[in-house]
Parts: sequence; C-alpha cells; structure tokens
Amino acid sequence: MRVFTSIVLFILLSILVSAQQRNIRHKTPPKLDEPATVIEKKYLSDNFPLSNNYIPVETMTNAYSFAQIGITPLYFDSYSGVLALVHRGWADHYAKSSGEIWYNISTDFGISWSRVPGSIDGTQLQTLGRYPNMSISNPTKGPISATRAFFVWPELKDANDLGWLGYGADQPAGLGSPYSALDKSNGYYNTQMMAWADDKTQEVFWTSGFYPPTDVDAHLKLFKTDDFATIDTLNPPQWSDSVFENGGNIGIGGCAFNGVQYVGAIGTFNATLVPNPPPGGYLVGYSKSTDQGKTWSSFKMADWRNITKFSHYETLFDFINTDDLVSYQGSMGVDKNNHVHIIVSVTDTTTDINHGTNSIIDIFETDAGWDGTIVYSGLNTAYSSGPGLGLMGPNAELAFDSTHSVMAVQFINTPASSATRNDLFLTYKSITDSVWSTPVNMTNSAATINNTSAHLAPCLKKDGYQYTAFSAFCYSPIPYDSTYDGNNTAVLYCAPYSFTYGATGVNDHVNALNNFNLFQNYPNPFNPGTTITYSLPQRNNVSLKVYDVLGREIANLVDAMQEAGSHSVNFNASKLATGLYIYTLRSGNNTISKKMMLIK
Repeated sequence: MRVFTSIVLFILLSILVSAQQRNIRHKTPPKLDEPATVIEKKYLSDNFPLSNNYIPVETMTNAYSFAQIGITPLYFDSYSGVLALVHRGWADHYAKSSGEIWYNISTDFGISWSRVPGSIDGTQLQTLGRYPNMSISNPTKGPISATRAFFVWPELKDANDLGWLGYGADQPAGLGSPYSALDKSNGYYNTQMMAWADDKTQEVFWTSGFYPPTDVDAHLKLFKTDDFATIDTLNPPQWSDSVFENGGNIGIGGCAFNGVQYVGAIGTFNATLVPNPPPGGYLVGYSKSTDQGKTWSSFKMADWRNITKFSHYETLFDFINTDDLVSYQGSMGVDKNNHVHIIVSVTDTTTDINHGTNSIIDIFETDAGWDGTIVYSGLNTAYSSGPGLGLMGPNAELAFDSTHSVMAVQFINTPASSATRNDLFLTYKSITDSVWSTPVNMTNSAATINNTSAHLAPCLKKDGYQYTAFSAFCYSPIPYDSTYDGNNTAVLYCAPYSFTYGATGVNDHVNALNNFNLFQNYPNPFNPGTTITYSLPQRNNVSLKVYDVLGREIANLVDAMQEAGSHSVNFNASKLATGLYIYTLRSGNNTISKKMMLIK
C-alpha cells in the first residue's frame, strides 16, 4: 500500500511539474505601472498637434525601432481584448539603455495605456535590441489571465553589427515579470523576424533569415516552444539557401489558422519553383505546416503575372530604386475558407520601370487557383523623408477579423493635398467582395508631419457589424518638422479606427442586427461629436445614458419605447471636458456599457 501511495504521489507530482513547465510565471493579476500618457504629457508641449484620433502611448530612444517591414510591433487579441505595443526603451528616462525592449498594454481598446514594469531583455548583459515585434497566445480564447505575450527582436553583436536574436515572453500579458534570452549562433540573423502563436495549442513560433558564417546565402530558421523551457530550433529543407538562392529572403509574415502554420516570403526562388522569374528575379510565396511546424511544404508561388488583370504588372515595386539593393514589402493572412491572401506592391513596367504605375494588390487562393483584386492604384515614391528614411515604403499591412471574413489594409501614401509628405490610409472589404472601399486618410497630418513609419495590428476588433483597426506610428516633437531623420527621441502614437460593414457583406451580420447589442461609438476617440449605434431584438422601453468616470449622469440620449432593429443616436460633447466617459444601454433586463474618449 505504501508503495502504491508513493507511485500515485510521484505521478501526481510529475503531472503538476509538467503543467507548471508550460507557464513562464505563475498567473497573477496584471500589475501595471504609471499610465504612459501621464509621462507623455510631461514630455509633449500642450500645443503639439496630434493626427486625428491618434494619442501618445510611449516614448522611445528614436524612430528607427519602428521602421522595419515584415514585423508586428502592435498586436490585438480579439478574445481577451488586450492591445499591446512593443518598442525600444528611452535611455536615461525609464530604460537602462537605448536597446532595452519594453512594451505597453491597453485593456480599453487603445483609449488609455500603461507601461508594463520591467524590461523584456533587462536580464541580459547586452541590451542592444532593435526592431522588436510580438504576438499574443490565447488558444483557449480566454480573458487576460489566459494570455501569453511573447516577443522577438534582432540584437547587436557589437556596437555596429546586428546578428543575434533575442526572444522573451510575459505570462499573462501585463504581468511585468518577463522571461528573455539571446540566441548567439555563429552567423547572422536578419532583421525581418516574424512571430506568431498557434490558435489551437500553447505553441508559439518565430522565424528569421539566417546567414551562416561561411555562406553568403540565407535560409529561413524556425523556432517553436510551448513553455519556453525547451526551444526547438528547426531548419526546414524547404527553406534552405538553395531554395532562395543568392537573393536571400524578405519575410512577409507568419500566422496560424485552424491549427495550420503559414510563413510567407519574397525571394529569388530557384528554377524549380520559378521557371520564369520576373524582372529583378523576385517573387512571393508561402509555405505551410499541418503538424505544428515539424515539417513544411515547398513554397507555393503566388505569381500575379498569371492573373489576367495583373499581367501588365511585371515586377514588384522597388520603393527605393536609386540604389543597388531591392526594397520590397508584403503582408499575409488566411481567410475563413483556409485560403491565403498575400498583399504586395507591384509596378507596371510596360512603359518605364521608373515611371510606371505602382499598385497594391491582394493575391488570394481559390479552389480553382490564384485570383486577385487591386487594393489601391497610384502609389507615390516620396518615402525618403520622415522617420525611417524610406525604409518601409508603402508598407501595406493586412488585418483580419476574428471570423476571418472581413479584411483591412493600411498603407503609407501621399495625400492629394501634398506632393512631398505621407499619411496613413485604410481600406477594407469582405472576402467575397471584388472591390475595396475608398481609402480613408486616418492621420490627415499637418504639413510638418511625414508618416513614413507605421504599423497595423494584424487582428481587427469585431463588434456585431462594426470593426475596428488599430494603427500606430512614431514621430518626434523635437524638432517637429517633415524632414525628421529619426535620431531624436520619438513618441509612439496609436489610434483605433472603426468602420461599419453592412449585413449584405458578411452573413453573420444579419443575426447580429436582431440581438441586443451596443456597438462602439464612431469615431472614437472623438471631438466633439460621435454616433452611438445599438440593436434591439424586440419592441421595448429603451434608456441610453452617458456618465462620467465618477458615475454622474452627463446626458440622457434616449428614454422611449422603440421597435426591434438597429438604431443610432448622435452625441455632442462640445460642452464637456477631455476625458473618459461611459455610455449605458438598458432595455428590459438587459444592460450593456461601453467606454468612449473625448479628446479636444
């Protein structure tokens, strides 16, 4: 009996230890630092003009940390509602060095932010991180306590040479007790490191192009783990240097959907994959794994030239065509039909490679092969000023909602009112639409701001038939001009951009209109007017009121009997002060409240 008891205790202890190894830290409620916006008010002048709804989130040493293609420094988890932004620290202000990696989180969809205590790589002897990006793991689709925020970044091997790889995690997001480590392999990792989480298990993945010390050709290297106690390092033969040949590779993203892992890249693929390469030799494709990254398929090429409507676009858009290097960029996602979408910029070279039309296109799979749509036509080439010095070009980035039915693309381009500076634009559609919406200028910045360094969170917030994209850019208020070169202390700005997509576009919107729903006001933040939309399942007495954060009633917008269906009401806050307000909808035994932000 004593032996049997010992065996049982041993088994139980083994199970407990195994379970604990899957956690980086014990799960405790997040402990957050002083709100970053308080710090920013000390740093920014009162008259610093913000771009539309963008609010300051954090400071960092300079803007170059944000100026990299193929990364995701901004991430939204649609299940826990956590929005997070990773960045380099501001040395001598809150970070020990300019390369120390920090992050901020928001639990109210970008209205307010908090700096997470403790740096990600602060335990390392080297704190020389650059270009960090992140993802959030939440396979159970639970609250913030079920999440894991994880990060990956290139690290300087010495003062002038990137080549190491840093990675870290914080569990749950916002805990402020991060784990971190460095990979100091003999060779060189590139700066386009991609991070993503499986949507079915606790496994997380990251990849990077790797140049061995004795070879000038790069291959893609894969890392995966479910507990950070053991890191699996893989070199899939389908990603070898012989596949990419002497052009190396440019990452366009990694993602998971229905337990399948996807990795996209631009490269000079060998003749087996690309027997008829375009001018310049570069094409785009993706590789996938159905066994948690153990084995991978050969790259499937998305050759837009074989799609009739795109046949005149002969090559990828080189947004810096004045040097001997290529400057290409792309983004990737998967729709609800398990079809891959690849967003790239291409050039019509039939007239002149330097003066042809530059367009963003969506190349997507169908059951019959590849098809595509034009996202935007008429990209400019004025990307050399402002933060990043043109390193990102149009940086067209793709986001999907949680159902993978609605997609949005953010890109950088010159507005009609200017020939020398850039703003951020957003366009969207459902996966069944053939035409994208008219692009909206999200920043509409002053003439002295040049938005050339920006990112889009790859996940949209879905609230019935209202969707929200999360956008971020960086800039420096000192000096505050369009030729800012990135060396000065920069401020990170973020904004939610909401749009309504009608019931004719996505099937599940029809049911949403017949439920008791209160949707996020639009615009939000707002000044001074905003629209609040809600839906009722049946005829009933309705109350819609606005309160301040102390619970005092500010406005009584609706107090009447209303019919079933969708309703909207306008709220004018011209007499109110800047701040956070709560609006509450009551009907019968149902009550819903949401937050909104007034910024004057």
